[in-house]
Parts: sequence; C-alpha cells; structure tokens
Amino acid sequence: MRIVGTLLILSYGTVLVVHGAISLGLLAAFLEYQFSYFTPLTDILTAYDQYQSGMSALERIFDLLDTKAEVKDAEPGKAIESTR
Repeated sequence: MRIVGTLLILSYGTVLVVHGAISLGLLAAFLEYQFSYFTPLTDILTAYDQYQSGMSALERIFDLLDTKAEVKDAEPGKAIESTR
C-alpha cells in the first residue's frame, strides 16, 4: 500500500508540478506526510511479525520439553557395572 501510494503521489504530483499547479516543495511535503501516515501501520506489522516469531520459538521450546528421554535412569538399588 505504501509503495502504491508513493507511486500515485509521484506520478500525479509530477504532472501538477510540470503544469505549475503546485511547487516541488509542496510535492516533497506531501510525500513526507504520506510516509508519516503509514508509520503506525508499519509499526503494527512489525509488532505482529515479532509476535509470530515469538510464538514459533515458544512452540519449538514446548516440543523440546515434550520429548521423551532416550537415556533411562538405572533402577534403584541396582549397581552400575564398571567398564574398566
């Protein structure tokens, strides 16, 4: 959305600047306002991306915690033989 908005502003603004309807400074200011307009949206998308990464990491941690141990403990009272 941000790129499409920038392209629309630049294309229409260029036509207006060429015809003398607006100044180049006004076009630059309008582009800056457009970037400021989309800043909250990009912040929300960044937070959502971090949330998704955190949930993925949490799922991997829970999978690791749910794995069964491959090495079993010796039965109580039974001696472990030495290999020497």
